[in-house]
Amino acid sequence: MKRICYILALSLMANPAYALSCMKPDVAQAYGMASQSAKTYVVLKGVFSFEDALPPAVRENPQSLNLEAQFAGQLLTARGFTEDVAAPVEITLTCAGPWCATLNPASTHLAFVEVEGRQLRMTVGPCYQSLFADPANDTLKRIEQCAASGPCEPEAQ
Repeated sequence: MKRICYILALSLMANPAYALSCMKPDVAQAYGMASQSAKTYVVLKGVFSFEDALPPAVRENPQSLNLEAQFAGQLLTARGFTEDVAAPVEITLTCAGPWCATLNPASTHLAFVEVEGRQLRMTVGPCYQSLFADPANDTLKRIEQCAASGPCEPEAQ
């Protein structure tokens, strides 16, 4: 009996364990990364709408997905979310193994969006480091403080 249990235990260990391990997304850290990037970013708060249904977050055949969305909301300025924005955004949802990013069109999002010419682009990974769904008031206050050149320190992980 011990031998069977030992063989069973070894066979279970032979299969790789898959798990996605992400650091907790932090709005101040995302702001710092965007402001230090050679690329130009804007911070948007609002909703993304899509013509087609979005795929689930876990898929058997994970592949990056490019889609067009319509954004409606506000742009972050040094005075807060003061400018209304309605614009198309090109979104790339990426995967890490079977885990893929997705968006909930029913949610309000705080998003770091790249500006390239007149095009808005956003890449979202499964750890959501630059996209925050239904941001809490504290999160919005922190990002407004960052934009106003106030203290903008990431939270301790």
